[in-house]
Amino acid sequence: MARVWFISDTHFYHGNIIRYCNRPWFSKRDEKGSPVILPQDTDRMNADMIKNWNQTVGSDDVVWHLGDFAREETSLNMVRDVVTQLSGKINLVMGNHDSMSIKKYLQCGFNRVYDYPVIFDDTFILSHEPIAQTDKLGGYTNIFGHVHNNGQYQTFTPNSVCVCVERHNYAPISYEYIRAELQKQHG
Repeated sequence: MARVWFISDTHFYHGNIIRYCNRPWFSKRDEKGSPVILPQDTDRMNADMIKNWNQTVGSDDVVWHLGDFAREETSLNMVRDVVTQLSGKINLVMGNHDSMSIKKYLQCGFNRVYDYPVIFDDTFILSHEPIAQTDKLGGYTNIFGHVHNNGQYQTFTPNSVCVCVERHNYAPISYEYIRAELQKQHG
């Protein structure tokens, strides 16, 4: 039986995201202690996230990617190359770094592409950026990305879930896991 997964902010091909979000793929530090990002670091990040994804997601599963799939300037062929290596049917809710047209993302192999938030399972609003005042969403829970490892946002609250890769070991998380964690939030 197909399962459903969620992830956001993979930023494939985006070397500077390693520094910005303190991702573990850097080879060395400079004299000030800041990570020095080399091209092979970005290649390792891409390869490890693809491996993590494929060890998690089955070929018939559905993955909701909530934006910022790749670095903004990444070419259609580079995005296609990654998408074709990933398991599952991938739906993309576009983020602020997803700058190609919907048509081009579909050409890359995405199952569906949205440039607006999506209602999922009559319970969740899927969006790239968190929706402010989730307690006023009329019973919906917001599943979002965008904030990476920003400590101002919790990974789980009673009304929201952050699925940024930095918070989930750089792999998609299951719908079952999300529902179980939300149950804990509601006591």
